[in-house]
Amino acid sequence: MSRAAPDGDPSDEPTPTAAATRAAELELSAFQLRILSVLHDREREYGLGVKRAVESYYGHEVNHGRLYQNLNRLVDDGLVAKDILDGRTNLYSLTDRGEATLVEEIGHLAALADHPCASVGDGSEGE
Repeated sequence: MSRAAPDGDPSDEPTPTAAATRAAELELSAFQLRILSVLHDREREYGLGVKRAVESYYGHEVNHGRLYQNLNRLVDDGLVAKDILDGRTNLYSLTDRGEATLVEEIGHLAALADHPCASVGDGSEGE
């Protein structure tokens, strides 16, 4: 059985995918990724619809300021498109770049779940 060198040899570490690099480069939070996933499941959504879906996931109320600050950041990053219907109502949708980032991030997480270190401590490996 081979072991990683004490100096932290990265050869035993999973190689990040392009999405992980993109998500890391954009410094996306779990909250922002959740917003992307909500928009992935819907073609277009009002801000309050996004809010309700995120609240349903987290099981508690989400502050309006937090939601809209993060939506605006995702718009600025080109991951979400915002269509203004009137002075108070906006519709949000996932851009192609946003969908690619989300799908690739999910693939990266799935690859990490399949990595041998993911099963450490679950009792499935012999000694």
